[in-house]
Amino acid sequence: MKSVNKSILPAYKGCLSEPILPRIVFMPKNSIYPNHLHDYGEFNFCYRGVLNIQINEKHFLVPPQYGLWLPPRIEHIASNDDEVMHCSLYILSEYCDGLPTEPTILILNPLIRSILWYLQEKSVIDLTSNKDKRLLQVLVDQLSEMPKVASYLPMTNHRILKPILQFLDKEPNSSLSLPDLAKQFNTTERTLIRHSKKELGMTLSEWKQRLRIIKSLSLLDTTDYTIESIAFELGYNSASAFSSVFKKLMKMSPMELRKQLRDF
Repeated sequence: MKSVNKSILPAYKGCLSEPILPRIVFMPKNSIYPNHLHDYGEFNFCYRGVLNIQINEKHFLVPPQYGLWLPPRIEHIASNDDEVMHCSLYILSEYCDGLPTEPTILILNPLIRSILWYLQEKSVIDLTSNKDKRLLQVLVDQLSEMPKVASYLPMTNHRILKPILQFLDKEPNSSLSLPDLAKQFNTTERTLIRHSKKELGMTLSEWKQRLRIIKSLSLLDTTDYTIESIAFELGYNSASAFSSVFKKLMKMSPMELRKQLRDF
C-alpha cells in the first residue's frame, strides 16, 4: 500500500464567484484529495504526471493530452504516484449543458490544449477581463464537442481479468501473448477476449499498450534515458515501434513531450 504524504483540500467548497473558474495546482508525489463532491462540474487536465480519479470502484487515469470531465455532485477521490501539475476548471451547473452527464475521458483538440497551456503560463487569470471570460467560455464550448472515451486505462475487479492486469502493471515489458496469458492464468483465449471487450471496452493488447505509454511518461520526465532505452525497458523491440504507438495515443512524439515537460 502506497504511503500518502500530503492531503490537499478541495477548492471552492461553497458557491463559485464566477461561472467558470480555473485553478492550477502542483501535487507532490503520493498526494491525495480526500473523498469530496461539488455542486458544479469539474474538468481536469494534467500538464505533467498522471492523475488517478476514483469514483466508487471505478478508476480514471488522466495522462497529458487527455482530460477528465466530472458532472456536478459526483463523489470522487484524486491521487497521484509521481509529481503532478494539473488544471481544474470548475463550471457552474447551468453552464454544463452539452457536456457529458457521466464521468468521462475527453480527447482534446489542439485549440483546447493551447488554451490550457495559456492558462498555466499566465498563472493569474483576470476574471474581470471580458477577454479572459470569453476565452474560458470558448474552452467550455470546445469541451462539449470533444470525442469521449469511457476511460484511458480502465480497471476492473473481474475475478479473471484483475490478476492479469495486476501482473501486466508489474511487468509492462512482458512479451507473453494472449494464449500464453490464458495458459498462465488457467483460462482460455476466447474467455479473455470476451471478458476484455465487456469489462475494459478494448482488447488486452490495447490495454497493455496504453499501460506502457503511462509508464513511459515518468521515464520521459524524470530520467535522461534515450527513447531507445525507454522502448526496451517497456518491452518494445525498437524505438520506432514505441514512438509509433506513443504518437498515436498522445498526439505527439516522445521527444516532443519530453521537450514540453523540460520547458515547463
